[in-house]
Amino acid sequence: MSVDLHAANPWLVRPLGDVADITLGGTPSTDVAEFWGGTIPWMSSGEVNKKHIFEVDGRITDAGLAGSNATLVDPPAVAIGLAGQGKTRGTAALVHVRVCTNQSIALIKGKNGSLDTPSCSIILTTATKSCDRDRLGAVGRDCRVKFSSKFPLRYPILMSSVASRRCWTRWTMR
Repeated sequence: MSVDLHAANPWLVRPLGDVADITLGGTPSTDVAEFWGGTIPWMSSGEVNKKHIFEVDGRITDAGLAGSNATLVDPPAVAIGLAGQGKTRGTAALVHVRVCTNQSIALIKGKNGSLDTPSCSIILTTATKSCDRDRLGAVGRDCRVKFSSKFPLRYPILMSSVASRRCWTRWTMR
């Protein structure tokens, strides 16, 4: 952990993996009908544009979950679009329901005592929208954002849960 003392307000700089758990998604084979149409919520990358996820369109079966890299994650979590054209890539959504996702989404949950999940959503949205592509690890024309546990996350020392929720509420009302 380091502190950026040159900023107007001191910020902590820590690897994302120190303050959050990262889960990448997966897509069951669309060639296997038994994988689809079940009861397990499965989120596609375009749904990050909703900003708040209370319901998703896709559903997979237990066999689809077992036969893919999809992983169920409990709320709250932050979904970050990792790829896509236009507004999907780098967009964050606060997830309020248990979901699994496709491989173009990372689900991020703040670790207790380090950073709460709404704080992660604000900070990661700001980081990805800053177009600091070298730091985020963009690759070629696809500009796929590669989050890893080593991603340098900057966040204010005094960011509390209450303050972050107020900030998230104001941000999503824009």
